[in-house]
This record gives sequence, C-alpha cells and structure tokens, in this order.
Amino acid sequence: MAATIFELQADIFKALSHPARVRILEALRERKRCACNLAPELGIEQSNFSRHIAALKTAGLIRSWKEGVSVFFTIADQRVLDLLDMANEILKHRIQSHQRIFV
Repeated sequence: MAATIFELQADIFKALSHPARVRILEALRERKRCACNLAPELGIEQSNFSRHIAALKTAGLIRSWKEGVSVFFTIADQRVLDLLDMANEILKHRIQSHQRIFV
C-alpha cells in the first residue's frame, strides 16, 4: 500500500527529531562538507554519525557524493532550512511569552 502524504510528512519530521541530525543540517547550511571532518567537528561518534546520515538521506534531506576517496554531503532541498528557521522562531516566541509571564 502506498504511503499517505501524512506518513511522508511524518518521515521528514522523524528525520528532524534528533538533535544530532539538526546539528548536521545546520553544519551543512552554508556549504558542502566532507564526512571526514563533519563527524569530528560535531563530536559525533562515527557509528552514530553514519546512522544519522542514513536517516537524513532516507528522508531526502541531504545528498552525498564521492570525490576521490572523500564523501561529501550537502542539503538536498534548501527549504528544510526554512523549517529549522521556523522552529527557531517558534522557540523564540515561546521563550518571550514565558518571560513575560514571570516578569
């Protein structure tokens, strides 16, 4: 049976549901990155890094390719960064609302 649009949307949000995956996407925000540098820079163990990369690729949020022996990653669709920006705006609003209540 074919997946519904709701299931496909949920798959995208599942891929975004881990802090390490969000950190990977943020690291890819400005430019492509080599796997050889990305995991150590983010402090993610290689085995965990591979699983997070696989989840992001499966959801279609990043793409990869080889250049020689190096594997590079980039954002597959820049609109995923809009989702992250919107989440940040929601958080800012929540924090501001919470501060007004206790001030």
